[in-house]
Amino acid sequence: MCCAVAFADAEMHMRKPGAIVYAVFDYSAENADELTFSVGDQLTVIECDDDIETEWWWCQLDECKGYVPQNLIAVSSCFM
Repeated sequence: MCCAVAFADAEMHMRKPGAIVYAVFDYSAENADELTFSVGDQLTVIECDDDIETEWWWCQLDECKGYVPQNLIAVSSCFM
């Protein structure tokens, strides 16, 4: 499979509620409604691409929920 097609398939998978994604960078929350996470953390996508937040997705990490910058996550841990 072509890399571009594989990447497009992975991105489509990430954009579904319930998708499991992995942090590819560390991030420290700057606001109360954001999640802090580390490289390799497994997150669950709850909501993405809504009318208000297009670059931030609502995710869950363990028992915590919050916004995550979508450019810091990937569909597979192999991207780390």
